[in-house]
Amino acid sequence: MFGDNSDGVESSFYFGGIKILEDKKLFDMEYMTMLRAEVDYLGSLGIKYTFVKRNNGISQYKYKKTSELFEALRLFYGMKEKI
Repeated sequence: MFGDNSDGVESSFYFGGIKILEDKKLFDMEYMTMLRAEVDYLGSLGIKYTFVKRNNGISQYKYKKTSELFEALRLFYGMKEKI
């Protein structure tokens, strides 16, 4: 029923006669944002992005997921709700 390829990233199974592919990478190890205000806010707290990916002219900033990052995001979005 289940098949696994050699790199262990994808498996497949049949459901109602249709082959379904599963990607075992369920989540990204980095947090990503495209909001410049968010990047600036995180930078003001000393939280630096790990790299920038440009996709069709849009900058995507990636951050290592840490409790410090998520606490800063909680505060940032909490402030935005009050505006």
